[in-house]
Amino acid sequence: MKLWLLMTLLAVSTGTRALETASQSAEIRYDSRNRPVIATEVNGQGPYYMVVDTGAESSLMMPALAERLKLESFDSGLTITGATGSIAAQAYPVDAFKSKLFDISYVGLLAMPNTGSTEAAGIIGMDLFSNGALIFDLAANKLKTAPSGEVAGHYITIPAIEDDSLLIHVNVKMNGVEIPALIDTGAAASIANLATIKALGWQTTDAHLTDDGAILGATTDTNRIKKATVDTISLGGITMREVPIRFTIDNDGQAPSLILGVDVLNSLIGFAIDFPKQELLIYLPQLTTQAHLASIAPTV
Repeated sequence: MKLWLLMTLLAVSTGTRALETASQSAEIRYDSRNRPVIATEVNGQGPYYMVVDTGAESSLMMPALAERLKLESFDSGLTITGATGSIAAQAYPVDAFKSKLFDISYVGLLAMPNTGSTEAAGIIGMDLFSNGALIFDLAANKLKTAPSGEVAGHYITIPAIEDDSLLIHVNVKMNGVEIPALIDTGAAASIANLATIKALGWQTTDAHLTDDGAILGATTDTNRIKKATVDTISLGGITMREVPIRFTIDNDGQAPSLILGVDVLNSLIGFAIDFPKQELLIYLPQLTTQAHLASIAPTV
C-alpha cells in the first residue's frame, strides 16, 4: 500500500486532521440556499467552493468533482449521519486540500451521498478547526480563524452542552421551553423533531402546523415535515420573535431537539465557535441595549 493511501486511511478513521490555529480570513459566499461557502483547492486545482458546515465533523466531496479529478473511492468504514438518516461512507484519497483557512495533505474526503443537497463542490467539516475558534463575520462576509480564547470583539458567550461530539449544541428556549439545539450552518432551514412538537404542547393536527413537503438531508433518506411560526426563540441574551420552524413528524424516538440553521443564524451580525472551550459566541455591537436584544427577529 502506498504511504499516501495509508496516511489517508488513518486520517479518515481517526479524524485527527485539526490544524494549529492562526488568525486567517477568507471571503464568504453563499450557495442557492444561503449556506456559507468558501473557495478551496484540491490537488492544486480550483477554486472549488464548498459549504462550511458546523453540523459536519468531517469534510465531504461531491462525486462529480472526484470524477473530474480522476479520484477513485474506497470504503472508509465510517457512517455519515444527517438530519434524515445514516449511510455507509465511501471516501476519496486527496494529496492536497487547502483554502485560506487551512492547508492539509494526504487526507480522505468522504463521498457526498446526496448530490442534490447543494450545488457546491463539497462540505468543509469542523475537524479542520477543532484546535481553535471559527468566526463568522456575516456583516463583512468574512470567515476567520483565531486561537482559542482570542476571539476579539463584544460577544455573548453561551456554553455548549457537554457531550462526546465535536459539534456544538446549546440550550435554547422555544416559547419558553428549553430545547437542545445544534448550531448548523449546513442546514438551510431550522428543523425540530416530533418530540419538540409534544414538548411545546402541540399536536401534529393543530391548524398552525401546515404541511411543508419532505426534507432531504446529507443522506438519501427523507422525512415528512410541517411548518409553524414559533412566538419566541431565546439564545443567550437574544430573543428572536415570530420564527418559522420546520418540524419532522416521523417519530424517531428521540428527546426534543432542534437544528438551528442558516435561516436563523444568518440574521445575526456574526458569531463564533470556540472548539477547545466548547463555547458559542454571538457578536453584539458595543452599544447594544437590552431593548434591542429583545426585538431581534430573523429574516427567514
